[in-house]
Amino acid sequence: MLTSPGTTALWEQALDDIAQGKLSLASFMEKQKQWLNHLVSGARRQQLQITAPVTPVCPLCQGRMRKLKGKNGEFWSCQRYPECKGVISEQKTSHSKRGGRKIKKRG
Repeated sequence: MLTSPGTTALWEQALDDIAQGKLSLASFMEKQKQWLNHLVSGARRQQLQITAPVTPVCPLCQGRMRKLKGKNGEFWSCQRYPECKGVISEQKTSHSKRGGRKIKKRG
């Protein structure tokens, strides 16, 4: 809304009106304040939904895992490393279009 070309055009027109004495700066700023209050109150009424991405469970401790990049590609490592050395590699299998996971248990 604030960065739309239409809003920019309206502001430019209002600034021209201020320069020509057709509109006061105080009036322009009051209208901006009212518009922003309207936008903020609308945003406050909206529900914010943040979903965490689904990650695999550690095969050793059933803890959470994080995706890392290593010299052989991406893999999942237990967030409790170095206490837990659970790893799941992200090697794609040739017979699956979606890719598969190969589980490696270390330790």
